[in-house]
Amino acid sequence: MVFASGKLGVIDLTRNGFYGYDISTELLGTQGTLRIGYLRETPVVLMTKNSVAHDTVPYFMERFERAYTLQLQNFAQNVLGDREPPVTITDGIEALRVALAATAACKAGQPVAVASITS
Repeated sequence: MVFASGKLGVIDLTRNGFYGYDISTELLGTQGTLRIGYLRETPVVLMTKNSVAHDTVPYFMERFERAYTLQLQNFAQNVLGDREPPVTITDGIEALRVALAATAACKAGQPVAVASITS
């Protein structure tokens, strides 16, 4: 992806990670790198002469159990309090437009502007 500022972005994804549910973000900049996310379920690492090993989060439900609960609570609070949700349908539509542009770019083998994706 090329952002409006000219900065580059790369997205890698799979739904077939046989080693566990892996989700993370990495930002590389001129002053350093920021990594967000983890593959481990617990903060335990076994290091021996021949290997370094750790457990993994086996499934997305385990990884996001608390987030799903909080989202449902927020939804109910918004309905009961007649409040606008923090994430709107417009946010969802924009995310879909980015995904459709990325898919089109992958198929075409060349950049596709998000702005070109319309209803």
